[in-house]
Amino acid sequence: MIRWKGNICFLLLFVMSYALSAQNVRISGIVTDAKNGESLPGVSILLPETGKGVVSNRFGHYSVIVPPGIHELEVRYVGYRALSEKLKLNADTIVNWYMVGGINLSEITVSSKRLKLSSPLIGVNYLTGQIIEKIPVVLGEKDVLKTLQLLPGVKGGNEGTSGIQVRGGSHDQNLILLDGVPVYNTNHLFGYLSTFNAEVVKDVKFFKGSIPAQYGGRLSSVIDVSVKEGNLKKHGGKVSVSPVSGRLYLEGPIKKDTASYLVSVRRSWLDIPYRALMFFSGDDEKVGYSFYDVNGKVNWIINDKNRLYLSHYQGRDGFFNQYNDTLYNSKYEFNWDNYTSLVRWNHLVSPSFFINTSVYYSLFRFNESTLIDKKIGYEEFTKSKMADFSVKSDANLNLDNNTLNFGYHISSQLFMPSMMAYKNLERDTIFESVTESRVYSAAGYIENEYQIHKLTIKPGVRILYYNNGEHKFFVEPKFASVYKLNKKHSIKFSFQRMVQPIHLLTNTSLNMPTDLWVPAIKNIKPATSWQFDLEYTTLLKNDIDFTWNAYYKPIKNIIRYKQGVSYMNSTAANWTEMVDVGEGLNYGTELMLEKTKGRITGWFNYTLAWALRKVEGLNNNEYFPFKYDRRHDVNLVINYSLKETKEKHSEISVLFKYATGNAITIPVEYYAGAALPGMRGLSDYYSGLKNYTAFPYPNNYRMPAFHHLDLAYSITKKLDHNKERNWTFSVYNVYNRMNPYYYYKRKEDHYQISLLPIIPSVTFSYKW
Repeated sequence: MIRWKGNICFLLLFVMSYALSAQNVRISGIVTDAKNGESLPGVSILLPETGKGVVSNRFGHYSVIVPPGIHELEVRYVGYRALSEKLKLNADTIVNWYMVGGINLSEITVSSKRLKLSSPLIGVNYLTGQIIEKIPVVLGEKDVLKTLQLLPGVKGGNEGTSGIQVRGGSHDQNLILLDGVPVYNTNHLFGYLSTFNAEVVKDVKFFKGSIPAQYGGRLSSVIDVSVKEGNLKKHGGKVSVSPVSGRLYLEGPIKKDTASYLVSVRRSWLDIPYRALMFFSGDDEKVGYSFYDVNGKVNWIINDKNRLYLSHYQGRDGFFNQYNDTLYNSKYEFNWDNYTSLVRWNHLVSPSFFINTSVYYSLFRFNESTLIDKKIGYEEFTKSKMADFSVKSDANLNLDNNTLNFGYHISSQLFMPSMMAYKNLERDTIFESVTESRVYSAAGYIENEYQIHKLTIKPGVRILYYNNGEHKFFVEPKFASVYKLNKKHSIKFSFQRMVQPIHLLTNTSLNMPTDLWVPAIKNIKPATSWQFDLEYTTLLKNDIDFTWNAYYKPIKNIIRYKQGVSYMNSTAANWTEMVDVGEGLNYGTELMLEKTKGRITGWFNYTLAWALRKVEGLNNNEYFPFKYDRRHDVNLVINYSLKETKEKHSEISVLFKYATGNAITIPVEYYAGAALPGMRGLSDYYSGLKNYTAFPYPNNYRMPAFHHLDLAYSITKKLDHNKERNWTFSVYNVYNRMNPYYYYKRKEDHYQISLLPIIPSVTFSYKW
C-alpha cells in the first residue's frame, strides 16, 4: 500500500509540473556548425534577463521553457562566434542555430563554463578534438587517454603508456565508449597508444564523480568518446604523418544537407623499413610488428524529427617472429583485434521529448600461436574472446525547472577467457582446453533534475538484473546536488552506488591483450562501490576558474591473481581457482585552476590521494598500497598563442608532470611461470615455463618520483581554397629524466630499467 501511494504521489507531482509548464512557451531546436552541418553538443543557450539557460545534448538538440513575451537569447560555444537575437514568443517555437567558427584557438578550453556552477554533476570534464591536438606526446601521436591522464584524480600506467587509473580504481573499472559502444581493449603498440584516432574524435565526456544513471557496469569512471558525423556541405579530407603512423581522413555529403559519410584509416609503419632490411640481408630470422585501425560512419537526416547513424570501428595489432633454416621452420604470432558496430536512431517525439535508441555489437579477441614443423612437428595456440550484443534507449523529457531522464539497456555477453590447444603433428595427438560462458543482463534507470531557487537536485536510481545461471537484482541509488551561493560560487554534494558484474584478470599495468575478461559467477560476486563527493567551485578574476573536490570510495569484491599465478602457467581447471577476492579503500582531495581565455590558456591541478587494497591471507590481513597509490600528483599545461592572422597561427604548448613513484614489490623468492609473448626459446615450447620472482608482501617498496617536461611548437598556415597545412615540432622529456620503468634483482642488488629518454619528433598534416 505504501509503495502504491508513493507512485501516485510521484505521478501527481509529474502532472502538476507538466500543467505549470503548459502556462509558458517552449523554445527548442538544433544547433549545428554552419560550415559542415555537424551537430554541436554542449552549446550554451542563455536568457540573460531571466538567468535561465540550457545546454544542447550530444546530438545538438536543446529545449527551454520561458514566459510569453520578448526574450533575448544568447548562444555560446567555445571556438565559435556568439549569437544573439531578440524573439517575440507567444507560442511554442522551433529555432535552429547555425554557428560560425571564428574565435581564435587560444579560447578552446578543456572544460566548458556550463559545468562550473549550475550543473549538479561533480567531477565532469569535456575535451574537444582541438584540445587533444595541442598536448605534447611521445613521437607526436595525439591520444585521448593520455590527455585524460592530465586531469585531477587520474593516474597513468607505466611511462608513455595510455593506461587510465581513476581515483584508485584499476583500468578495467573504466567504462570506455566509442559512439556509445563499449571497447574492451583500448591499446595499440602494447599500451603506448590508444585505439582512438584523434583525427575522428569530436568530443570526449569524462565522468569520475557523480556518474549519470544512464551509464552503468563500472566502478570508477566513464569515458564517452563521440566520433565526428561527416561534412554535410562539401567533400574534404586530411593526411597526417608522424614518426609512428600515417593517417588518412575523408568526409563529405552523400546528399547535401541530408546525408554524409566519414572514413578514417591509420596504420603504423615501424615495420616497413625493418621488413625491407631483413629482406635484403637474407637473415634466417624475421621479426615484425604493425597495427591499423579504421573508422567509418554514415549520418542520415531522415526528416526534422528523425536521424539515423551507422558506424563501425575495427583495429588490429600483430607481432610475429619467424625462423627458417635447413633443420626446422618456426613461426610465432601474437595478434589482437577490436570490432564495434552500431546502428543509432534519434527521434524527436516532441520539442520537449527526445529519444536515442542504439543496437550495437562489440568484439575483442586475441590469438597467440607457435608452429614448429619438419623434424619436430609441434603446434600450440591460445585464444581469448569477449563479445557483447546490446540494445538500449535513452530518453530525455524537459519540463519547466524539471528534466527527466530514463531508459533501459539489455545485453548478451559471451566470455571465452581462454582456449588452449596443443598438437604433436608427428604423433597426431591433440589436447584442447576451452572455458566459455554466456551471461544476460537488463538495466533500467530514471533520474530527475529539479531546480528550486538556488538549489538544484538530481536524484536517480539504476536497477540491474543479471543472469549468469542465477537470477540477481542490484539497486544503484544516485544523488547529486548544487547550491549556488551567488553568481560566482557554488557548493556541490553527491553520492552513488556502482555495480560491476564483469572482472578483468591481469598480470600487468598495460591493459595487455593477455588480460582476460570474466563474468561474475556464484563464487565471485560483482564488484561494488560507494562514492561520496563534496565540491566547491568559484569563478576568479581574469577568466580563471577554481575547483576543489574531496571524495571517499570503498570498494568490495575486487579479484586478482593469486601469488605467482598467471593465465598461462596455471594447472587449475577453472579460472576461479586462480584468483583471490579482496576489497579497496580510496580517498583523497583534488584541486584545479583553469584559464580559459586570452593568449595564454591552460590548467594546473594537484591531487592528494590514498589507494589501498586488502586481501585475506596477505600482509597480515591489513591494507597495503595499490600499485597506483601515488600520494601526490601534479599536472601543468600551458598553451601560448604566438601569432594569429587570417593566414597563419602559431602556438607553443608546455606540459609538466610530477607524481609520487609507483608502489612495487621487492621479490624474495622464485616460482615457475610462462614466458612473455615472443620471448620463448625453443626448449620452452615443451615446458612453457621460466623462473620468476614471487612476492609474499605486496607493494613494499616505492619507486623514485616520476616527472618530465614536454614542449611542442605548432604552426598552421591557411592556403588557397580552404586548404590548410600544419607542422608540429615536439620534444618529450626535455631534460632527459630517466624515470624508472621497472626494477629487476641480481643477487642482492636491484637495478633500474628506463625506456624513454629525451625524444624529439615532427608531425605533418595537410587538410583540404
